[in-house]
Amino acid sequence: MEAFHTLLQLSTLIILICGGALFIHYFKTGEILLEQLVGGSIGIVLLLSLLVWRMKKKSIYPRNNYEKQ
Repeated sequence: MEAFHTLLQLSTLIILICGGALFIHYFKTGEILLEQLVGGSIGIVLLLSLLVWRMKKKSIYPRNNYEKQ
């Protein structure tokens, strides 16, 4: 799970840096910069793939919950 948390932090950092710079630059000049748009898109794709990976892993290895009856 260490790799998952590291990639999750990386994807959120990419989204914050590229998305924040794109947001600030767009409102200052009205231009959308391609490199920041691509960087933000890569961060979003990485985040979505991590969420799918987590859902698949949970469906393959469900927790054993033994409830007392």
